[in-house]
Amino acid sequence: MIAQTKRSIRFILSFSVFYLGLNYLWISYNSLILPTQVLYAFSAELRGIALGAIASGGVLVGVFMNLISGIISDGMITRIGRRRPLIIAGVAGLIPVMITAALFPPFGPLVASEYLLMQIFSNMAQGSFQPLLPDLFPRTQRGEAGGFLGLFTLIGNALGYGLTGLLIGLGRLSASCLTVLPFMLVPSAISLYTVWRHDAPSGAEGKGLMKALKELFRPRERSPGFFWLVMGSFFVLLGPSGLMYFELYYFKYVLVLKNPAFGVAITGLVVLLVAMTAAVGLGKLSDRVGRKMLLIYAGIAGGFFMSLIPFLRFFYLFLLGAAAVGATTGIFSSIMPAFAGDLSPPRATGQYMAYSNLAIGGSSAVAPIVDGAVIYLLGSSFTGFMTMFLLSGLFYFIGSTLLLRTPRG
Repeated sequence: MIAQTKRSIRFILSFSVFYLGLNYLWISYNSLILPTQVLYAFSAELRGIALGAIASGGVLVGVFMNLISGIISDGMITRIGRRRPLIIAGVAGLIPVMITAALFPPFGPLVASEYLLMQIFSNMAQGSFQPLLPDLFPRTQRGEAGGFLGLFTLIGNALGYGLTGLLIGLGRLSASCLTVLPFMLVPSAISLYTVWRHDAPSGAEGKGLMKALKELFRPRERSPGFFWLVMGSFFVLLGPSGLMYFELYYFKYVLVLKNPAFGVAITGLVVLLVAMTAAVGLGKLSDRVGRKMLLIYAGIAGGFFMSLIPFLRFFYLFLLGAAAVGATTGIFSSIMPAFAGDLSPPRATGQYMAYSNLAIGGSSAVAPIVDGAVIYLLGSSFTGFMTMFLLSGLFYFIGSTLLLRTPRG
């Protein structure tokens, strides 16, 4: 199904607000809730490796769920549509997870289980939601729609950094977990209502779990150059993906801030204000000038500024470098999904948009292990974090080189 109808700004806004809730959840959990739970649940010498292992294991399972959800939804035929059933199931599954996280004090197995379930349900919802971009928007409007998805991604991140950072800084871990629920449920309801009459069956045959598993590694339709986009974006996003888990520790042990949680919150808000402007402005621009070179230039700039950050030893200088990196992240958050939608075969948008999520989910799974190993081997010192930042910069440059192999978009 190829969308031809030009959508209004009101439709785009109501559709995109889903990403506000989803990213409020992810940034709150990944940057603040999970690291704080690990602080309580593990000894000092095990925290780095435990955080990396829990984060990577959970994200890997989430990536798998994202893929399966997208493939199954391509052929799903129900009274309430083909994408919406799994979106609703995923959002509903998050409710008991967050209540449990709020009610019970952190200890190792519970922390790991909660994070695993959070990743399963949130990626079930996202895996069925993300193919709605190529389903509902014509090619000439996907950059604009992707820009607003990026905008709401960043608003969700900003709210997560700000409110959750405030609550964690005040020692209100339980409240930070419960606050996730209204931010997830209200935007989800708005977006689901918006697409209610547009989420129609595609005419593709239905896919059960076993058929989806078979197609996972053997797609029936091909898209030349698509996997260069995935691989290049994976390396670019590998750069910043692990840092969110260790930013709290960097402020605590290297910059020696009095309140590291407030430092995380302030940094997130500054970075995301810059990233919002880049996401919306350049997302719309990509509909006119093409997407490929914008992504490559953003990757090169991100690598340069990421490599510079460890030498900015004062917090206000760190903020400037982080904001520059955030601008490049904003560009990727809006243009990459639109480019993936352009390259996705019309009858397999769920499958291919899920493949594109490998760049995001895969980097989120691998980066904490890499960064956690660096901190484990070199310690929470300037040397350890400098190595982590320089390695992240290298990943940006590798990804930009791989993106040269993608079709001109």
